[in-house]
Amino acid sequence: MDDKEINFAIKFSCITALFMGIIYPLMISTYGYEWWNYVLEVGFGPLFIISYIGLYLFIKNIGDSFFNLLAVVFHVLSGLTVLMTNVLQKAVFTIGIGYSKIENEISKEIIEKTHKLGNLTQLGVDYGFDVLVSVATIFVAMALLKQSFYPKWLVFLGVLVGVSGLIINTIKFPIPPADSGLFDPGPLYAIFAAFLFFPMIYQVYLKK
Repeated sequence: MDDKEINFAIKFSCITALFMGIIYPLMISTYGYEWWNYVLEVGFGPLFIISYIGLYLFIKNIGDSFFNLLAVVFHVLSGLTVLMTNVLQKAVFTIGIGYSKIENEISKEIIEKTHKLGNLTQLGVDYGFDVLVSVATIFVAMALLKQSFYPKWLVFLGVLVGVSGLIINTIKFPIPPADSGLFDPGPLYAIFAAFLFFPMIYQVYLKK
């Protein structure tokens, strides 16, 4: 890509990052089987991938490093995995639709066992996302060492978020932290991402 195309890609990813920031809180605070629930959960993964490719290009312009390349690879894999997790989760939980109306006990038992197996599968894929996004967070934090645009304290914050998130998600595997008495580290990743994307958006669109 030439410079013009790279600049367009960065500007486009700033827009997708804003949409990602809007969708994430809606996605984790609402749950259902309406069409808009599907749009939120299916849309998050592709927006995630595009946004972090743009961040990779932005960091590459201000101070590239090997860690920056590793970060975008793991972020792309994270986006693919979260898309798989969300789709699989929706598919698994549709098994329970109409369960209360079933009177045959054998049919109920089959549905319960099928749901349990499917739920464990989606939890395993979800943990795969946790691992990938934790490693990606650590790498993107390390990538900030070779540039002067972002403050260096973000390096420490990113490594802390990535390592602590990985540990918390691993302690009670396959049970999610929020369901096992621990706190969900998801918002920590979102806060760190905000520290990356908002300065990028300001630099690209608002700074004269």
